[in-house]
Amino acid sequence: MKFFSFANSSEHLAEVTQQEDDILAKIATKAVEQAAEKNQIENPELKPIVAVNKRALSVFKAMFPGDYLEDRSRAIDWDVFVNVMSEEGVGFIARHSVGGSAYTLEPNEKSLWFGKGAISFHKPHPEHVIDAITAMAHGKRVAKWFGWGEGTYVQKRWNGAAGC
Repeated sequence: MKFFSFANSSEHLAEVTQQEDDILAKIATKAVEQAAEKNQIENPELKPIVAVNKRALSVFKAMFPGDYLEDRSRAIDWDVFVNVMSEEGVGFIARHSVGGSAYTLEPNEKSLWFGKGAISFHKPHPEHVIDAITAMAHGKRVAKWFGWGEGTYVQKRWNGAAGC
């Protein structure tokens, strides 16, 4: 009978009331967080648009092909990929690992993505060509870590001066 009388004790009732209050507070906090997330989705951050040369744009179109079938089947030469990633505007530094095929690409101080971490890619072998499927996989990875997408890169306009 002590068990049934325990349910009516003031300490037990206070503890149950406190647990209910904690649960209600968690529900209220979660509702506020979900409303903030919904607001963030409705007002996305402005993503940078970077002007690059024609060669670099073709690499990024292979990584983010969109609806164009031609871009979905484009392979990329490894050296071209590494050079494009290190060009002005993109601004990544490529570091080769010791004795392996992994390259780490990290944004330099002038890059818009400086401080957001680094990403590693493996150099394909025996031929140094990134096939179309792998290029799109690389695109997904940089989209995840740096927020890149189909509209991140556009072609530089030629203004008649030396260079592009």
